[in-house]
Amino acid sequence: MPDIDNQKGAARMRPRARLIKLIGDELISDEPVAVVELVKNAYDADATQVKVVFQKCSFDNFGGNLSSKFTKFETHDAALFDSIVIEDDGCGMSLDDVLNKWLEPGTISKRDKDKTKKGRVLQGAKGIGRFASARLAKQMMLESKMVNHPGVLVIIDWGDFDNDKYLEEVSIEWEETEAKNLSSGTRITLEGLRKPWSHNDFQTLHSRLGRLISPFQDVVDFSIFLGIPGEDQFSGRVLPPDVVMNPRYSLEGSIDENSCFTGTINIEGHGPTQYTRQPVGEKGKPVLCGPFRIEVRAWDRDSESLRPLAQQH
Repeated sequence: MPDIDNQKGAARMRPRARLIKLIGDELISDEPVAVVELVKNAYDADATQVKVVFQKCSFDNFGGNLSSKFTKFETHDAALFDSIVIEDDGCGMSLDDVLNKWLEPGTISKRDKDKTKKGRVLQGAKGIGRFASARLAKQMMLESKMVNHPGVLVIIDWGDFDNDKYLEEVSIEWEETEAKNLSSGTRITLEGLRKPWSHNDFQTLHSRLGRLISPFQDVVDFSIFLGIPGEDQFSGRVLPPDVVMNPRYSLEGSIDENSCFTGTINIEGHGPTQYTRQPVGEKGKPVLCGPFRIEVRAWDRDSESLRPLAQQH
């Protein structure tokens, strides 16, 4: 047999730029979920409020020379929106944060911690918010401002990620500049929405945003405001769904150091019933626990009882 000269070497993976959009399509099931992911980023930034506004065209709130390259995709259909603005008053990002964290998908910056400075449990730890914007629109402008730092402006044309370029060949422009009307926080402007939003889409978005608001009032300094011209029933401050606020069964109170319950039990149509220092456990079999507070909300799991929950999905 002839000698075979086996070749050897080492190679590197070179992802195509369209991988960004493919990841977004796989990780994010639909457009309302994409908006929710961006709102989660605001929560993780310790924002006290975040505004989600649908509009016909973007506002020129930003400064700098780079903003002139931001295209406005205006729709000719009066019933459609062409942009979404998501703005929060959180801690914002510095230039170093943008370049070395936000523009590096998969960074370990969130993986190394599980809570924010305010003690909130991180919601966007997977870091898919940037992919959400690619799912929603053709172009994105990110403005961010930290206290005692210059503002940062970044423009991304997601169309550059749809061709055959390698990811390393796509250039993203940025500049430090004044962020008008933004003392601290982040504003994301999405232009050229990839799909028209219907009434059902807005209903779904409102419902999913409501699930981010705790019905137990354990997070009292975070509010979501939704602005959709022509959809007044979904505009304004987002609250938890009514069905979550009004459970069929509820228990609220405390267990003291002697394992006695003081509080109320409410069964739909029967109650509330007040208890004062009621021993916990079976008679003659005391339970050793406490002290702590407790709140329980419960629903029946039969199809008839769950139908209102399904209707608010």
